[in-house]
Amino acid sequence: MSAGLNSVLINSEDIRSLFRRDASGNPVFDNPLTDLPINILEKLRLSESSLRLPHDIRPEEYERVLLTSDIHADLEKFMLILYNNGIIDRYYTTHADNSASPAYKDYITQIDDIINIISDFRVRQHNFLLVIIGDLVDGRRDGDIRDPWGNIEILLHIFIYNLRIKARANGAEVRFTIGNHDWHTIIQTDMFAGSTQEKFYNDYVHTTAKKYFGDNTDRRFVSRNNAVRVSPAFTNRRNCLIFFYLLSPYLIITIGRELACVHGGLHNEYGTMIDDIIQMQNLIDNDINFFLNIETTGETNEYLSSEFGFLWSRFYSHGSKQSVCDNSINGQDRFHLIAVGHCPTDVCNHSGYMQELSNKDRPRCQGNGCVLLGCEDRTGPRLAFVDITMSTSFRGGVSDNGRKNEVLHLIHSSDPRHNGLRYYNTIKRVRSYISTPPEFDIVWEQLQALPPLPISDPNPQTPNSDPQSPNHEVLNMGNINPYSQNTNYPRWLNWEYNHMGGGKKSKKRLHRKKRLRKTRKVLRRK
Repeated sequence: MSAGLNSVLINSEDIRSLFRRDASGNPVFDNPLTDLPINILEKLRLSESSLRLPHDIRPEEYERVLLTSDIHADLEKFMLILYNNGIIDRYYTTHADNSASPAYKDYITQIDDIINIISDFRVRQHNFLLVIIGDLVDGRRDGDIRDPWGNIEILLHIFIYNLRIKARANGAEVRFTIGNHDWHTIIQTDMFAGSTQEKFYNDYVHTTAKKYFGDNTDRRFVSRNNAVRVSPAFTNRRNCLIFFYLLSPYLIITIGRELACVHGGLHNEYGTMIDDIIQMQNLIDNDINFFLNIETTGETNEYLSSEFGFLWSRFYSHGSKQSVCDNSINGQDRFHLIAVGHCPTDVCNHSGYMQELSNKDRPRCQGNGCVLLGCEDRTGPRLAFVDITMSTSFRGGVSDNGRKNEVLHLIHSSDPRHNGLRYYNTIKRVRSYISTPPEFDIVWEQLQALPPLPISDPNPQTPNSDPQSPNHEVLNMGNINPYSQNTNYPRWLNWEYNHMGGGKKSKKRLHRKKRLRKTRKVLRRK
């Protein structure tokens, strides 16, 4: 690693400055953490120019893309998944069934070892992009994450920061988008009684984290003169974590036309939100203070906090296949694949399209953290659900023992058999367990060539060049829309069907053209 990158890594001594020691040298967490130490803040500031980059990435930069989401403070599980996917060389675990592993660490008594792993791990692979699609924080829903001292969230963010620095040294990249939990409990400061921020803090921030940042009471908000004041712990926690989000300020991450990563979705019941989120992200790319000043833009604030917005929308999982795929995903040609988190594949599938997908894969998905792919068309799957309920606190007490966890891999292959319609022409699901080697399956590979173009007429008529004419024909077959859903027709008729406007009359006209072409072939043979 270059001296420049090494100088901005948060090392073990920096991490130990987050808490004090007693006379015996044991860590003590009796004083709340109110701000990041100066030495850590300075390293974050120095790394800004190398980590804070535009949201759009060129596909040619990375041969492989890994997608996951919704860590929800489960640093232990996140590190295990990265280890099993070959990204890092070590991890820690508190699971008794893995105590024989040389990487086994007892979290309660060996925090120094965990700190050493967070600072000294190595990145094993090159030329990959890892995208975490939102919700890094909030380790409580059905129960609390295992975090005896309350510092797991700050350790998670430091680990991801170091992972980004070390990946960069290997020609790789790690980024994360913002989820609804990140937005409401870290970025937002607009607090009032009954607000979403109040609910999220009370219901989703785990108990020891509140104490670590200074909340030792059951009452989170204090009313004075009819004004509501936020608990100091909320402010302290935000002050410590917000700087990591300023280095990855992404509502959406895109890879050209190949991929869009957004926590909730790019559509809702009322239509598309693609232009809105791209416009908003462009503002963020050009303004480092956007998040700090966002409370002054009420319309933007409301849109991000809305249940129909792109951080919250569950339209893809709860809508019907027709509304999700035919009317929304496959109706847009901006991105080949849209990947979302937010809705756990083993919890959120009680209705709608996600239920249909999980029912098809029930043996693989039931009781496991599975990735779901849907909205297939001629070019491959167009939608991916990657929230595998990674955090034990969001799983209703379901144990990790024997549970599979999947990560989605998009891979570029230079195999000449690929038709080149997508840059990432192979999709894999990599499954891992607590203590067994990972396994994978190829769920889609673009090896089949598209139907050949029709044989040209040896005596072609001069085509009408007026695009508005009903007799207009297209000679450049590259203009054909590859996303057409009219798969009953050959590829060379799809564009003509769409151009005619669809409907029964258009179908009749196409059938007449097909019969006419068959007749011409028969006559030529004679």
